[in-house]
Amino acid sequence: MNAIQHMILTATAAGALAMAPAASALPLAITGGAFMPGSGYGVDPQENGATLLDVRFSTSGFAVQNFSLDNVGDYFTFKFGTVDFRETDAGNGSNAGIRAHETDHLDVMARLIFADSLGIVADIAAAGTAIPGLIGDPAADYLLAWDPVTVNIGQGGKLEITLAPLSFSGNGLQDQMATITLLSLPEASHGQAVPEPATLSLLALGLLGFAVTRRKSSNT
Repeated sequence: MNAIQHMILTATAAGALAMAPAASALPLAITGGAFMPGSGYGVDPQENGATLLDVRFSTSGFAVQNFSLDNVGDYFTFKFGTVDFRETDAGNGSNAGIRAHETDHLDVMARLIFADSLGIVADIAAAGTAIPGLIGDPAADYLLAWDPVTVNIGQGGKLEITLAPLSFSGNGLQDQMATITLLSLPEASHGQAVPEPATLSLLALGLLGFAVTRRKSSNT
């Protein structure tokens, strides 16, 4: 390879490196959240003829979440709130524990509010299932299964929001965890991408090779 060919190859490689896409991160902030339980939840004034299931949903301990997702497949998990199953075995015979009339209208909605700059409010739906029978037995009493939701962010960006399923066998309080997963990064809204540091280093080496070759050519 002569000096001119080497110079052209080096300059072409340097140009390709300079045009290489930059790594980008997606900063996110979730500023608020709330549970919206269905009409089947509540506290009955008396257990005879009860129709409400005693489950308490709370986001009182929610803290603002600031995080960044760098690559497709990256995820962030945090505590969204708590679910407290308080149903009792009050009653007699077949009317003790969870009754058939306490097993309907147990849908739940969870709302995640992102920072104002993103303008995203995401609602995630869950089906609640109560199993009639005694609370004190070892069988499952109450299940909460959430449907994942995909939301768009920017141009071409997508996030998946999932809430962990919960299962109660007997009374107790459990943390409700949420996970945000990056499915695709949004396109840059303006300007050109800035090369990564590694790309800049390779570009510098390419230019150095170009200069050395040129110097040798001028000395011959």
